[in-house]
Amino acid sequence: MRNLKTKNIEKGNIEETFKKLDELIKKLESDKCGLEDSIKYYEMGAKLVKDAKKIIDRVEKKLEVIDNGIE
Repeated sequence: MRNLKTKNIEKGNIEETFKKLDELIKKLESDKCGLEDSIKYYEMGAKLVKDAKKIIDRVEKKLEVIDNGIE
């Protein structure tokens, strides 16, 4: 049961990360976004992408362990 809870937390993290990235993209695409804000949003987005990649890598490793256990 603990594994299901962990998977739900990771799912929530990745979904929240994608939601934040979507919000940043909308801000960057708006006509009201100046250069300084664009740079700030870009930096925030780069960090979110890095975080998302870490989450995806963890999930991929868990899937490999599961696949290896089934074979």
